[in-house]
Amino acid sequence: MDESAIRTIDGVQSPVAGTWVFDPAHTKLSAIGRHMMITKVRGGPRIPPSR
Repeated sequence: MDESAIRTIDGVQSPVAGTWVFDPAHTKLSAIGRHMMITKVRGGPRIPPSR
């Protein structure tokens, strides 16, 4: 990894601010919630695959 792509804040390394490009084939957005504190409800947006 390029050393200029990492910065250290309070002793913790983190990536620099900027524009990141995500690979849609390997990216997923989802959420998990609890219904009446008994069962998990999973879901997320339905995004059609890019062509």
